[in-house]
Amino acid sequence: MLQALDFVVVSLASYAAFIVYLVVINGETIEFGGYGVISLLGAVLYVALMRQAGGYADGGLFRAERLWRRAILIGGITFALLVGVGFMLKLSSTYSCGWALLWLVFSLTGISSAHSGLFLLTRSWR
Repeated sequence: MLQALDFVVVSLASYAAFIVYLVVINGETIEFGGYGVISLLGAVLYVALMRQAGGYADGGLFRAERLWRRAILIGGITFALLVGVGFMLKLSSTYSCGWALLWLVFSLTGISSAHSGLFLLTRSWR
């Protein structure tokens, strides 16, 4: 369940960053299509790296501080990998750096908020 939540949060954070940065701040009228593909790739990569790092192991949610640190670390690694791949494939000029940074901030904020909410909810179940 936590993996699906993280996937949705990272995907929605990308769309929110797209709206805020490119539409509201820059006033651009472009399609989300290309950004959507990168968003899905980033969300899949984040969840896969988090799973590999043991972030979804049983009881991990109950150690919230460790989970948040891991989420920030994996978020940074995911961001660096996407930027590196974009640079190597010469796609970096296609995507806005402001959007990417805002996506990272929104993702980490959303994941921290979602994990905190789940932690508080499940704590009351014990």
